[in-house]
Amino acid sequence: MRRNMGSSSSMSMAEIVADYEVNNRGEGLVGPFGGDCQFAARAAEEFFLKIHGLMRAIMVTVVMYSPSGATLSLAPGINGTAPVKDRTVPDGAKPYRLTEGSCVWTQGDTQHPGPCKGYVHYVASVVTLDGHNIMVDWGIAQFAKLPSDMMMFA
Repeated sequence: MRRNMGSSSSMSMAEIVADYEVNNRGEGLVGPFGGDCQFAARAAEEFFLKIHGLMRAIMVTVVMYSPSGATLSLAPGINGTAPVKDRTVPDGAKPYRLTEGSCVWTQGDTQHPGPCKGYVHYVASVVTLDGHNIMVDWGIAQFAKLPSDMMMFA
């Protein structure tokens, strides 16, 4: 049974993923006229602040990093600058992994990789209905298939 979205000022992770898919939240943020992850992150932040104020949404700068050294590239037809591996993963940054087939990154138990370079990216940090902090990435579709070991550090 689906919960009435108007009855709460928060969403579960499953509701966030469903909302992204059903409402095409990434549309217009990526593609021939998009590809700007800052714009996508700001749009997600504004949505969660205006509609779901209790979710404590905030846009954050993150570093995407692949331990195997795999490169990150834009999907075909994306209007944007090719990602450059020029951002150092900050000491003490928390690791996140992408939930397969979604726009949500959840905190993992991976250790900090030590001094290394990754790709700068922008997402919205939100607190779900059950109190978990996740990263919502409405700009994820701008990337070609992510390497299986891709992590995000925030």
